[in-house]
Amino acid sequence: YTGSGVLASALCMDKVYSKQIYIQNGIPTPKYQLVDTREQKVEAVKCDLPYPVVVKPSREGSSVGVHIVREQSQWKAALEDAAQYDHHILIEDFIEGSELTVPLLKGKALTSIEIVPKVDFYDYTNKYTAGKTDYYLPARISEEQELMCRQVAEKVYRVCRLRGYGRVDFRVTPSGTPYVIEVNTLPGCTATSLLPQAAQHCGMSFEVLIEELLKSAGLDYEGVR
Repeated sequence: YTGSGVLASALCMDKVYSKQIYIQNGIPTPKYQLVDTREQKVEAVKCDLPYPVVVKPSREGSSVGVHIVREQSQWKAALEDAAQYDHHILIEDFIEGSELTVPLLKGKALTSIEIVPKVDFYDYTNKYTAGKTDYYLPARISEEQELMCRQVAEKVYRVCRLRGYGRVDFRVTPSGTPYVIEVNTLPGCTATSLLPQAAQHCGMSFEVLIEELLKSAGLDYEGVR
């Protein structure tokens, strides 16, 4: 991946920068607080948001260092753990509701997938241990909510300048409001990954999906000097 693909991956890897892009473009995302541990000692940091909150390193993946803090007694330990992975710690409102992801292919949203861990939240263990999480394809939401999530995901694709493919992760409130949590610009693409599963649900085999990704690679500057 070259050109805008590299830019998108760099921007979206930093959860604070990408969140600022969402806000500037009217994309719903949880309220947040940024902590820089080079400027503040962990023990001196106060939470500016009401509990529960999510504490995470700004530039990590696979839910490494992520904690859901529901009360003050959990705050310090969560910060200390997140600070092992990044100086920039992102604190977000925890959005009650369902978790789902919308895979994208060449700017078009595929069918959403609902993610339901059997215990706790979608942390590293629940992501990568077979049988720890249930997946519902399509997500168990209304047609109206599905359309809204797809539209928001496609807007994220455009404003973050993704290319080829990607995946947008949401929390959806019980009333149906979708909040963008983060974007994966290089989601897993094995035969059992979420993107290929969504593509297959839309009638595209794994082999055809890979061919489409290969065809779209390296076309950032097609038609211009």
